[in-house]
Amino acid sequence: MKFRILTLIFVLLASTKLIGCSGETRIASPDENREASVRSDSGILVLSILDAGGENLYTVNTGASDFQRWSIEWLNNSELLLRSSDTGPVIFVNQPDGSWGKVNPLKKLSPDGLEVIYAYWNNYKEKTLSLSILQAHGDAKAAFIVKQKIETQIVVLDLVNCAQWQGNNNFIIKTGNDERIFTKDQDGIWVEKMVQNLRKKKPLV
Repeated sequence: MKFRILTLIFVLLASTKLIGCSGETRIASPDENREASVRSDSGILVLSILDAGGENLYTVNTGASDFQRWSIEWLNNSELLLRSSDTGPVIFVNQPDGSWGKVNPLKKLSPDGLEVIYAYWNNYKEKTLSLSILQAHGDAKAAFIVKQKIETQIVVLDLVNCAQWQGNNNFIIKTGNDERIFTKDQDGIWVEKMVQNLRKKKPLV
């Protein structure tokens, strides 16, 4: 009896692995000119981007596990967002020259390329936001050091693209209902400037 139970468990596990490895998820871009294909290769997600005729434009091993929670969606016709509970979010971007690259949507580079906003949760359960301001360091490309850390009580349910630069001396944090604005003071320190409520006001009856 024990042998039969163990055999049944083995068969179920083998079948599950087979389905995971052979399964494929496909999703079309908004204009339907491209299609993203995600398949599992030995438990790791492999992403391919195809044109309307089915020709492969880009393939990458994402490093994300198929055995963890993940999702994929087109943000627009040129940006594809992969969320993974083990590797975090990544956006695959169609470059002007036609090639594809990937960016971390939690890190936003300033227009002048001298600073980066890195958004993360200081309390995962409560989803309260922390920010690290990184500053370019030396001549090495993409070399940054932490200039300032900001811990807030701002609740942000989705960190992806929550930070947006407005020039080089201001950035906003989008919370869903509000925009929190941060500005650089005369000493180069980032401080919160104001709170703008985006909720529609109910008409007076």
